[in-house]
Amino acid sequence: MVNKNWGGVENRLSLLQQIYDILKTVQKPTPNLKVALIELEKLLVPTETKLLQNYPNPFNPETWIPYQLASASPVSISIYNANGKLVRTLYLGNQKAGTYVTKDSAELENVSLTADQKHVLEQLKNLIGQQSLPSHTTLLQNYPNPFNPDTWLPYKLASASPVSISIYNAKGQLIRTLHLGYQNAGIYVKKDKAAYWDGKDSFGQSVASGVYYYTLQAGEFKATQKMVIMK
Repeated sequence: MVNKNWGGVENRLSLLQQIYDILKTVQKPTPNLKVALIELEKLLVPTETKLLQNYPNPFNPETWIPYQLASASPVSISIYNANGKLVRTLYLGNQKAGTYVTKDSAELENVSLTADQKHVLEQLKNLIGQQSLPSHTTLLQNYPNPFNPDTWLPYKLASASPVSISIYNAKGQLIRTLHLGYQNAGIYVKKDKAAYWDGKDSFGQSVASGVYYYTLQAGEFKATQKMVIMK
């Protein structure tokens, strides 16, 4: 269940809703994508518990019964005939607050997940803990710093733009430019997102110890930070 005390949760849920809407448009989802959709539905917690219309309806021979849970609870669905006689009870067990709508929720809910599928779910859950899109573009301090032989150059983009990082020595001479291409607004801080510099110049030679400067150019935005190589 989404922690309602987290700051900016409305923005994060909005982001997840957009991701969910995009994933729903995929014509032939893979098993991992199906699991991802289910996890997103559970993260998008409804404000009230509600039983929804089954689908398809009319049906033959089977149907799905969707519902929403505003809070965690034991769940069961009882099915009656036209005379009011109980014909079947589906015991669904204790379930977290969430939206149980897609067919795959019923099909995959109790299936053991592979390591790959668990990794997909963990990444989706981590989206909740990340900050929403930044309000302004920022160049952050490289890490590690001092470093030897390589380092990461993190930054945030408030809007999509072409991005490059130029690296200068203490004399202000350009020694390397990292052309990062056109990038969407977002947070480029972790190692798998931040720019990477291997400590080499444009000729592939390792640079000497000392002070260096790196400048982020993102559209009209430009900012510079200092870093130190210590060998």
